[in-house]
Amino acid sequence: MGQEKIHYSNRLARKFRADDYLTIGEVRAVLAENRNAPISTDVTSYTMARFKVRRLEINACVHLYLYEDVKEITVPLVRGRQAAPSPTPGAARQCAFRARRKAEQLIALATKEEE
Repeated sequence: MGQEKIHYSNRLARKFRADDYLTIGEVRAVLAENRNAPISTDVTSYTMARFKVRRLEINACVHLYLYEDVKEITVPLVRGRQAAPSPTPGAARQCAFRARRKAEQLIALATKEEE
């Protein structure tokens, strides 16, 4: 594996410790540094729920997340689900149907314009 990244806190003016609680902005900064690319707030929230990161709930709007759980998470740069190596038979039929339907609509539109 690689070396563990060391994340710095501007709020605390020191490196994060395992028992520190982070705001959502600090979590975004840690995940962005692990990813080497920016990350949105909604993806950050989804990632926290997906990895079941321990959190401290201050009130309904403010949650703090434990650094020990966050420091190792790396969010991939790809969007959506991972593509399957080959489509399933149902997906292939659906793709062919959509292509036929689109061609029929284009032909109908072309004949309508000629009239």
